[in-house]
Amino acid sequence: MKPAPFFLFGELMHDLLFRESAAALQEVADPPRLLGAELGFVGVLHTWGRQLQRHPHVHYIVPGGGLSADGNKWIAARQRDWLLPVAKLAAVFRRRLEEALRAEAPALPAAVSAGTWRRPWIVHSQPAGSGANVVKYLARYVGRTAISAERIVEANDDTVTFKYTDSATQERKQSTVSADEFMRRYLQHVLPPGQHRVRYFGWMHPAAKMRRLKIATLLAVPIVVVAAAAEEPKWHLRVPALRGVRSRCRRDAAPPRARPACLHAMKFTPRWFGPILRRPVKHVVSDSFARHAQNVRRRAGKAHENDHNPAEMPAEPCAIARDACARAPFGSIAVPPMPIQNA
Repeated sequence: MKPAPFFLFGELMHDLLFRESAAALQEVADPPRLLGAELGFVGVLHTWGRQLQRHPHVHYIVPGGGLSADGNKWIAARQRDWLLPVAKLAAVFRRRLEEALRAEAPALPAAVSAGTWRRPWIVHSQPAGSGANVVKYLARYVGRTAISAERIVEANDDTVTFKYTDSATQERKQSTVSADEFMRRYLQHVLPPGQHRVRYFGWMHPAAKMRRLKIATLLAVPIVVVAAAAEEPKWHLRVPALRGVRSRCRRDAAPPRARPACLHAMKFTPRWFGPILRRPVKHVVSDSFARHAQNVRRRAGKAHENDHNPAEMPAEPCAIARDACARAPFGSIAVPPMPIQNA
Protein backbone atom coordinates (compact mmCIF):
# COMPACT_ATOMS: atom_id res chain seq x y z
CA MET A 1 0.00 0.00 0.00
CA LYS A 2 1.38 3.39 -0.99
CA PRO A 3 1.65 6.00 1.75
CA ALA A 4 -0.82 8.87 1.47
CA PRO A 5 0.45 12.39 0.63
CA PHE A 6 -0.57 13.68 4.05
CA PHE A 7 2.00 11.40 5.69
CA LEU A 8 4.82 12.26 3.30
CA PHE A 9 4.12 15.96 2.60
CA GLY A 10 2.25 17.13 5.68
CA GLU A 11 3.32 20.78 5.48
CA LEU A 12 2.23 21.17 1.85
CA MET A 13 -1.02 19.28 2.37
CA HIS A 14 -1.97 21.32 5.44
CA ASP A 15 -1.49 24.55 3.49
CA LEU A 16 -3.55 23.21 0.56
CA LEU A 17 -6.25 22.00 2.94
CA PHE A 18 -6.59 25.45 4.48
CA ARG A 19 -6.36 27.37 1.21
CA GLU A 20 -8.74 25.29 -0.90
CA SER A 21 -11.37 24.75 1.78
CA ALA A 22 -11.49 28.50 2.45
CA ALA A 23 -11.69 29.21 -1.29
CA ALA A 24 -14.50 26.66 -1.66
CA LEU A 25 -16.51 28.41 1.06
CA GLN A 26 -16.13 31.77 -0.66
CA GLU A 27 -16.85 30.36 -4.12
CA VAL A 28 -20.13 28.84 -2.99
CA ALA A 29 -21.11 32.02 -1.11
CA ASP A 30 -20.50 34.33 -4.11
CA PRO A 31 -23.70 33.67 -6.16
CA PRO A 32 -26.54 36.02 -5.11
CA ARG A 33 -29.04 33.15 -5.10
CA LEU A 34 -27.12 31.50 -2.24
CA LEU A 35 -25.70 34.46 -0.30
CA GLY A 36 -23.93 36.94 -2.57
CA ALA A 37 -21.51 38.22 0.06
CA GLU A 38 -17.90 38.04 1.19
CA LEU A 39 -17.44 35.74 4.15
CA GLY A 40 -15.10 36.16 7.06
CA PHE A 41 -14.14 33.13 9.14
CA VAL A 42 -11.47 31.59 11.33
CA GLY A 43 -10.18 28.02 10.93
CA VAL A 44 -8.43 25.60 13.30
CA LEU A 45 -6.46 22.60 12.01
CA HIS A 46 -7.01 19.19 13.63
CA THR A 47 -4.83 16.27 12.58
CA TRP A 48 -5.94 13.61 15.07
CA GLY A 49 -8.86 11.33 15.73
CA ARG A 50 -10.19 10.14 19.06
CA GLN A 51 -7.67 7.28 19.25
CA LEU A 52 -4.79 9.54 18.10
CA GLN A 53 -4.90 8.17 14.56
CA ARG A 54 -4.00 10.41 11.63
CA HIS A 55 -7.15 12.30 10.61
CA PRO A 56 -6.42 15.81 9.21
CA HIS A 57 -9.40 18.15 8.95
CA VAL A 58 -10.25 21.83 9.47
CA HIS A 59 -12.94 23.39 11.65
CA TYR A 60 -14.29 26.80 10.60
CA ILE A 61 -16.36 29.31 12.55
CA VAL A 62 -18.36 31.32 10.00
CA PRO A 63 -20.67 34.24 10.93
CA GLY A 64 -24.21 34.05 9.60
CA GLY A 65 -23.74 36.56 6.79
CA GLY A 66 -21.21 38.62 4.91
CA LEU A 67 -20.29 41.91 3.28
CA SER A 68 -21.87 42.81 -0.05
CA ALA A 69 -19.76 43.19 -3.20
CA ASP A 70 -19.90 47.01 -3.07
CA GLY A 71 -18.95 46.94 0.62
CA ASN A 72 -21.93 49.05 1.73
CA LYS A 73 -24.34 46.43 3.07
CA TRP A 74 -24.41 43.50 5.45
CA ILE A 75 -26.18 40.49 3.95
CA ALA A 76 -27.51 38.08 6.56
CA ALA A 77 -28.15 34.38 5.97
CA ARG A 78 -31.67 33.54 4.85
CA GLN A 79 -32.12 31.11 7.74
CA ARG A 80 -30.61 31.07 11.20
CA ASP A 81 -29.84 27.34 11.04
CA TRP A 82 -28.62 27.20 7.41
CA LEU A 83 -25.85 29.06 5.62
CA LEU A 84 -24.65 27.18 2.50
CA PRO A 85 -25.44 23.79 0.88
CA VAL A 86 -22.98 21.22 2.18
CA ALA A 87 -23.26 18.95 -0.87
CA LYS A 88 -22.15 21.75 -3.15
CA LEU A 89 -19.38 22.70 -0.72
CA ALA A 90 -18.06 19.11 -0.72
CA ALA A 91 -18.04 18.90 -4.53
CA VAL A 92 -16.28 22.26 -4.95
CA PHE A 93 -13.72 21.43 -2.28
CA ARG A 94 -12.91 18.06 -3.85
CA ARG A 95 -12.43 19.63 -7.30
CA ARG A 96 -10.27 22.50 -6.02
CA LEU A 97 -8.05 20.24 -3.92
CA GLU A 98 -7.42 17.86 -6.82
CA GLU A 99 -6.53 20.73 -9.16
CA ALA A 100 -4.26 22.37 -6.58
CA LEU A 101 -2.50 19.09 -5.81
CA ARG A 102 -1.79 18.42 -9.49
CA ALA A 103 -0.50 21.97 -9.94
CA GLU A 104 1.68 22.11 -6.80
CA ALA A 105 3.06 18.53 -6.88
CA PRO A 106 2.29 16.63 -10.12
CA ALA A 107 3.79 13.41 -8.74
CA LEU A 108 1.55 13.25 -5.67
CA PRO A 109 -1.80 12.40 -7.32
CA ALA A 110 -0.33 9.04 -8.36
CA ALA A 111 -0.13 8.12 -4.67
CA VAL A 112 -3.89 8.66 -4.29
CA SER A 113 -6.31 6.03 -5.49
CA ALA A 114 -8.43 7.04 -8.45
CA GLY A 115 -11.65 6.38 -6.57
CA THR A 116 -10.82 9.13 -4.07
CA TRP A 117 -11.64 11.81 -6.63
CA ARG A 118 -14.90 10.16 -7.68
CA ARG A 119 -16.57 9.21 -4.43
CA PRO A 120 -18.55 11.83 -2.46
CA TRP A 121 -16.65 13.83 0.12
CA ILE A 122 -18.08 14.88 3.47
CA VAL A 123 -18.49 18.47 4.66
CA HIS A 124 -20.33 18.84 7.95
CA SER A 125 -22.13 22.07 8.87
CA GLN A 126 -24.28 22.91 11.85
CA PRO A 127 -25.60 26.07 13.55
CA ALA A 128 -23.55 27.19 16.52
CA GLY A 129 -25.90 29.76 18.06
CA SER A 130 -24.01 32.73 19.42
CA GLY A 131 -20.73 30.97 18.78
CA ALA A 132 -19.33 31.39 22.29
CA ASN A 133 -19.48 27.67 23.07
CA VAL A 134 -17.92 26.76 19.72
CA VAL A 135 -15.02 29.14 20.31
CA LYS A 136 -14.41 27.60 23.73
CA TYR A 137 -14.54 24.11 22.22
CA LEU A 138 -11.98 24.94 19.52
CA ALA A 139 -9.78 26.84 21.97
CA ARG A 140 -9.06 23.61 23.82
CA TYR A 141 -7.49 22.16 20.68
CA VAL A 142 -5.32 25.23 20.13
CA GLY A 143 -3.67 25.02 23.55
CA ARG A 144 -2.83 21.31 23.41
CA THR A 145 -1.94 18.63 20.87
CA ALA A 146 -3.88 15.40 20.34
CA ILE A 147 -4.59 14.40 23.95
CA SER A 148 -4.90 15.91 27.41
CA ALA A 149 -3.43 14.54 30.60
CA GLU A 150 -6.92 13.81 31.99
CA ARG A 151 -7.50 11.16 29.33
CA ILE A 152 -4.44 9.12 30.27
CA VAL A 153 -5.51 6.43 32.74
CA GLU A 154 -2.20 4.65 33.25
CA ALA A 155 1.31 4.91 31.83
CA ASN A 156 4.40 2.84 32.48
CA ASP A 157 7.57 1.86 30.65
CA ASP A 158 5.76 -0.66 28.45
CA THR A 159 2.16 0.46 27.84
CA VAL A 160 -0.11 3.51 27.93
CA THR A 161 -3.85 3.33 28.60
CA PHE A 162 -6.07 6.28 27.67
CA LYS A 163 -9.78 7.00 27.41
CA TYR A 164 -11.69 7.94 24.26
CA THR A 165 -15.28 8.22 23.02
CA ASP A 166 -16.43 5.86 20.29
CA SER A 167 -17.72 7.99 17.41
CA ALA A 168 -20.25 5.33 16.35
CA THR A 169 -21.85 4.51 19.70
CA GLN A 170 -20.74 7.57 21.76
CA GLU A 171 -19.61 5.19 24.49
CA ARG A 172 -16.64 5.87 26.76
CA LYS A 173 -13.94 3.25 26.16
CA GLN A 174 -10.29 2.64 26.94
CA SER A 175 -7.42 1.80 24.62
CA THR A 176 -4.10 0.27 25.64
CA VAL A 177 -1.11 0.57 23.30
CA SER A 178 2.60 0.11 23.68
CA ALA A 179 4.71 3.07 24.73
CA ASP A 180 6.42 3.19 21.33
CA GLU A 181 3.09 3.14 19.50
CA PHE A 182 1.70 5.87 21.74
CA MET A 183 4.72 8.09 21.02
CA ARG A 184 4.42 7.43 17.29
CA ARG A 185 0.74 8.41 17.28
CA TYR A 186 1.39 11.51 19.33
CA LEU A 187 4.43 12.82 17.45
CA GLN A 188 2.76 12.63 14.05
CA HIS A 189 0.46 15.47 15.15
CA VAL A 190 3.27 17.89 16.00
CA LEU A 191 3.23 20.54 13.25
CA PRO A 192 6.38 21.54 11.37
CA PRO A 193 8.14 24.67 12.67
CA GLY A 194 6.54 27.90 11.50
CA GLN A 195 3.19 26.38 10.52
CA HIS A 196 0.09 27.95 12.07
CA ARG A 197 -2.74 25.90 13.47
CA VAL A 198 -5.16 28.87 13.48
CA ARG A 199 -5.71 30.98 10.35
CA TYR A 200 -8.08 33.80 9.36
CA PHE A 201 -9.79 34.43 6.02
CA GLY A 202 -11.98 37.01 4.29
CA TRP A 203 -12.75 40.15 6.22
CA MET A 204 -11.41 38.47 9.39
CA HIS A 205 -7.92 38.44 7.92
CA PRO A 206 -5.49 40.72 9.79
CA ALA A 207 -5.00 42.78 6.62
CA ALA A 208 -8.76 43.52 6.32
CA LYS A 209 -9.01 45.97 9.21
CA MET A 210 -11.02 48.60 7.30
CA ARG A 211 -13.60 46.04 6.17
CA ARG A 212 -14.03 44.81 9.73
CA LEU A 213 -14.60 48.38 10.94
CA LYS A 214 -17.16 48.91 8.19
CA ILE A 215 -18.98 45.72 9.18
CA ALA A 216 -18.98 46.80 12.81
CA THR A 217 -20.59 50.08 11.74
CA LEU A 218 -23.18 48.33 9.58
CA LEU A 219 -24.10 46.01 12.44
CA ALA A 220 -24.38 49.00 14.79
CA VAL A 221 -21.78 47.68 17.19
CA PRO A 222 -21.28 50.28 19.93
CA ILE A 223 -17.85 51.91 19.80
CA VAL A 224 -16.46 52.58 23.26
CA VAL A 225 -14.48 55.82 23.47
CA VAL A 226 -12.27 56.04 26.53
CA ALA A 227 -12.08 59.56 27.93
CA ALA A 228 -8.64 61.05 28.33
CA ALA A 229 -7.30 61.08 31.86
CA ALA A 230 -7.69 64.44 33.57
CA GLU A 231 -4.45 66.32 34.11
CA GLU A 232 -3.36 66.84 37.68
CA PRO A 233 -3.99 70.46 38.73
CA LYS A 234 -1.10 72.83 39.27
CA TRP A 235 0.51 72.86 42.68
CA HIS A 236 -0.91 76.25 43.68
CA LEU A 237 -4.44 75.03 42.88
CA ARG A 238 -3.93 72.11 45.25
CA VAL A 239 -3.13 74.49 48.18
CA PRO A 240 -6.27 74.74 50.37
CA ALA A 241 -5.85 78.51 50.65
CA LEU A 242 -6.13 79.00 46.87
CA ARG A 243 -8.97 76.61 46.01
CA GLY A 244 -11.85 78.20 44.15
CA VAL A 245 -9.77 81.14 42.88
CA ARG A 246 -9.66 81.84 39.15
CA SER A 247 -6.14 82.67 38.05
CA ARG A 248 -4.85 84.89 35.25
CA CYS A 249 -1.73 84.40 33.13
CA ARG A 250 1.03 87.03 33.21
CA ARG A 251 2.58 87.66 29.80
CA ASP A 252 5.65 89.34 31.21
CA ALA A 253 6.69 86.33 33.27
CA ALA A 254 8.62 83.34 32.01
CA PRO A 255 7.31 80.72 32.40
CA PRO A 256 3.67 82.00 32.58
CA ARG A 257 2.21 81.97 36.07
CA ALA A 258 -1.29 82.36 37.43
CA ARG A 259 -2.21 85.43 39.52
CA PRO A 260 -5.16 85.43 41.95
CA ALA A 261 -7.55 88.32 42.16
CA CYS A 262 -7.76 89.10 45.87
CA LEU A 263 -7.26 87.16 49.07
CA HIS A 264 -6.45 87.91 52.64
CA ALA A 265 -2.73 88.46 53.16
CA MET A 266 -2.51 85.60 55.63
CA LYS A 267 -3.61 83.16 52.89
CA PHE A 268 -1.31 84.26 50.12
CA THR A 269 1.48 81.98 49.05
CA PRO A 270 4.96 83.55 48.90
CA ARG A 271 4.91 83.96 45.14
CA TRP A 272 1.94 86.33 45.40
CA PHE A 273 3.08 88.14 48.51
CA GLY A 274 6.03 89.86 46.80
CA PRO A 275 4.02 91.51 43.97
CA ILE A 276 1.43 92.77 46.47
CA LEU A 277 4.07 94.55 48.52
CA ARG A 278 5.50 96.14 45.37
CA ARG A 279 2.25 98.04 44.85
CA PRO A 280 2.27 101.74 45.94
CA VAL A 281 1.08 102.43 49.47
CA LYS A 282 -0.49 105.63 50.86
CA HIS A 283 1.79 106.11 53.85
CA VAL A 284 4.26 104.21 55.99
CA VAL A 285 4.47 105.20 59.65
CA SER A 286 6.95 102.62 60.88
CA ASP A 287 10.45 102.17 59.39
CA SER A 288 10.50 98.60 60.63
CA PHE A 289 7.87 97.69 58.04
CA ALA A 290 10.27 98.67 55.25
CA ARG A 291 12.83 96.22 56.57
CA HIS A 292 10.23 93.51 56.94
CA ALA A 293 8.92 94.21 53.44
CA GLN A 294 12.43 94.01 51.95
CA ASN A 295 13.02 90.71 53.73
CA VAL A 296 9.69 89.33 52.49
CA ARG A 297 10.47 90.41 48.91
CA ARG A 298 13.82 88.64 49.07
CA ARG A 299 12.37 85.41 50.47
CA ALA A 300 9.37 85.52 48.13
CA GLY A 301 11.70 86.01 45.15
CA LYS A 302 13.55 82.83 46.00
CA ALA A 303 10.30 80.92 46.22
CA HIS A 304 9.19 82.60 42.99
CA GLU A 305 12.16 81.04 41.17
CA ASN A 306 11.21 77.55 42.29
CA ASP A 307 7.44 77.75 41.96
CA HIS A 308 7.45 75.57 38.85
CA ASN A 309 8.92 72.68 40.85
CA PRO A 310 6.59 71.64 43.70
CA ALA A 311 9.26 69.35 45.13
CA GLU A 312 11.45 72.38 45.92
CA MET A 313 8.68 74.40 47.60
CA PRO A 314 8.54 74.65 51.39
CA ALA A 315 6.31 72.21 53.20
CA GLU A 316 3.84 75.02 54.00
CA PRO A 317 3.69 77.66 51.20
CA CYS A 318 1.99 80.27 53.41
CA ALA A 319 4.69 80.16 56.11
CA ILE A 320 6.60 83.20 54.80
CA ALA A 321 3.50 85.36 54.49
CA ARG A 322 2.23 84.30 57.90
CA ASP A 323 5.56 85.13 59.50
CA ALA A 324 5.68 88.55 57.87
CA CYS A 325 2.12 89.40 58.86
CA ALA A 326 2.83 88.44 62.47
CA ARG A 327 5.75 90.86 62.77
CA ALA A 328 4.98 93.75 60.40
CA PRO A 329 2.89 96.68 61.72
CA PHE A 330 0.06 96.17 59.27
CA GLY A 331 -2.09 98.59 61.21
CA SER A 332 0.11 101.47 60.02
CA ILE A 333 -0.33 100.95 56.25
CA ALA A 334 -3.18 100.91 53.79
CA VAL A 335 -2.93 98.51 50.87
CA PRO A 336 -4.83 99.68 47.78
CA PRO A 337 -8.04 97.69 47.33
CA MET A 338 -8.13 95.08 44.51
CA PRO A 339 -11.23 93.79 42.73
CA ILE A 340 -12.48 90.33 43.72
CA GLN A 341 -12.80 87.85 40.87
CA ASN A 342 -15.11 84.92 41.43
CA ALA A 343 -14.04 81.44 40.39
